[in-house]
Amino acid sequence: MRVLMLNKAYPPHVGGIERVVESLAEGLARRGVMVDVLVCSEDFSFSRQVKENLSITRVRRCGRVSSLPLGISTLWRARRMAPDVIHVHVPYPLGEVATLLAPRRIPVVATWHSDIVRQVRLGRLYRPLQEMFLSRARFLLPTSPPMLEHSPQLSRYREKCRVVHLGVEAARFALTPALEHRVAELKREWGRPTILFVGRLIEYKGLPILINAMQGVPARLEIVGDGRLRASLAAQVRHMQLEEQVHFAGEVSEPELIARLHACEFLVLPSTGVNETLGLAQLEAMACGKPVVCTTLPTGVPYVTQDEVTGLHVPPGNAPALRAALLRLLTDEPLRRRLGQAARERVEARFSADAMVEETLALYREAVRKG
Repeated sequence: MRVLMLNKAYPPHVGGIERVVESLAEGLARRGVMVDVLVCSEDFSFSRQVKENLSITRVRRCGRVSSLPLGISTLWRARRMAPDVIHVHVPYPLGEVATLLAPRRIPVVATWHSDIVRQVRLGRLYRPLQEMFLSRARFLLPTSPPMLEHSPQLSRYREKCRVVHLGVEAARFALTPALEHRVAELKREWGRPTILFVGRLIEYKGLPILINAMQGVPARLEIVGDGRLRASLAAQVRHMQLEEQVHFAGEVSEPELIARLHACEFLVLPSTGVNETLGLAQLEAMACGKPVVCTTLPTGVPYVTQDEVTGLHVPPGNAPALRAALLRLLTDEPLRRRLGQAARERVEARFSADAMVEETLALYREAVRKG
């Protein structure tokens, strides 16, 4: 079987969807599937990388509209290929157009990572295209039951929907001697209990609320990631005189991220918008045996982290409630241990990369059989 996978970007580009695409593509390739990944480059260059059953083509980016990179040659390169299945990671309008231009005989599968939420005006222009794409797709794969339940875009196509959980490879997060050494170094550097945030520094992540919540919390906040709000968040930290307490680590390598996940007390995901459909950092922290404090969004976020089982829930945008949850976990080590152990077990049982790959491959085969 040959699969064409379309997404905006691919690692080393930093992003949760990109890590999912990589894990899925490599897992399929290990199972003998020929996988062609077609994405946009980070700059204006073209490149192609081939390793065993996996090829990664990065087309030249000629510009950007909102958060969408424009690699127009995606359209004709996708049309030239002859896959058995096309798999698009949505939302990605350019990939959806490329799919609509492909021969109708090729079945289409789409992982539904998020609805269009922020770009309201562009969303109106995009909606007719999206409707054509949804009609064309054989299967739509929301990543959690709440996404399927609450997405207005998916509501008319429920018969095509199959929930496929995102997954992580638990072995990647195992404590090795080298990792244990780095974890010990980090704890010495930090010098106090540390709460971790991982993600892009953008509006719906809720970081201003988190920084407000850190007042009076006897811990260090380590913010891993970068984005357009970094300057304003740093100004907020200075204004609140929290420079000794809140640290911006920027983007870090994967081994360094794993070390920080093991070194922290717990992860906090204070998201305020439904753009946050499921934080991959949640799964990674849970795979490291860490509880998660998250918000009660109508998405997969509170579905993955269960209240009082694998973490704690707070209302979105509520700094006092968030502060109370942070204080509770910081001061109750037995609770942290219990929630962290349950978090690891939940990831291993329900959110493994192997399960994600196997379920997706089964749907490819069904799509091909149905023609």
